[in-house]
Amino acid sequence: MIELPIVDTNKTDLQFVESPLSMKSVQMGISPEQLAFQSLTLEEILNQIPNLPAETAVLGLGEDGVPLLFDLRDARPGSILILGDKFCGKTRLLMTMTDSLIMRNQANEVKFAVLSGKPEQWKSLKQANPEYFLHLNSNYERAAATTILELCDLVEARQHGQAVDRSVVFILDGMDTLPYMDFGIRMNFEWLLKEGPALKVWPVASLDSESALQQMHWVNQFRTRLIGSISQEGHGRELSLSNEMKPAELVPGQQFAVRLNRTWLKFHLPE
Repeated sequence: MIELPIVDTNKTDLQFVESPLSMKSVQMGISPEQLAFQSLTLEEILNQIPNLPAETAVLGLGEDGVPLLFDLRDARPGSILILGDKFCGKTRLLMTMTDSLIMRNQANEVKFAVLSGKPEQWKSLKQANPEYFLHLNSNYERAAATTILELCDLVEARQHGQAVDRSVVFILDGMDTLPYMDFGIRMNFEWLLKEGPALKVWPVASLDSESALQQMHWVNQFRTRLIGSISQEGHGRELSLSNEMKPAELVPGQQFAVRLNRTWLKFHLPE
C-alpha cells in the first residue's frame, strides 16, 4: 500500500512531502493555524488554494487544517479503495473528489465513468455537469461490464501510442457485485487496477467492511486504502493492515484516514 501525496503542515507556503519523482507546492490564502479551527465547505477550501495544480482533487482537511490532495498526474498511489462500515461516508468522499475536480478543471481535462449501487445518488451531479460524465450506470446492469471493457480498451490504446490527453476517473461506488460478474470481466478489471493509473485511468472504488472481509482477494489488488469508520476492532485491524490505527474512533460520515510515511493521517470531509 502506498500513501497519497500530502501537503507539509509546517509551512504557509505548503510543500508536498518529498517524493522520488518531484516536489510540488500549493500556496494557501490563509495559514494552517487559521484553517484548523474552521469547518469549511469544499468551495471555501478551493478558494484558499488559487493555484491548485490541474487534475488535482481535494479529498478533505487534515486535523491541522491542511488539505489532502490527490494528483491524477502522479501514478504512485495506484488504484484506490475506500473501506468502512455502511453509512461511514464513502459515497460522500467520492462525491467530494468528483466535485473538486469539476470545480477546477475543464471537461477536456477530466472525465468520469461511474458505476453505483444507487446511481440516483449521482444523478443530480451528472445532470448539472453532463459534459464531464462518460457513463453513469448501476453496477447491477449489463452496462457495468461494458464500461469496464471500454476503459480497458482505452488503457490498451494508450499503451500502444494513443495520446494520454486527459484523466479518466472510474468510480465504482459499491464493489459488491464484482465477484458475480463473468470471469473475463473480473480479469479485465484486475488488469485495469494494475495498469490504469500509469495511463491516467484511475479506478477508485468503495466497499463496505463486511463485504470487504469476504472479498480480500479484491481488496488486496488495490494499492492505496482510505479507511472510514469500522466499529469492530478486529475488522478494522485486518482492513487497515495496522494495529495502531483505530478505525472505530473515526467519526462516521465525516472522517477518514490514510497511511502516510508509516503513520496515519486522519482527515475530515468538507462541510
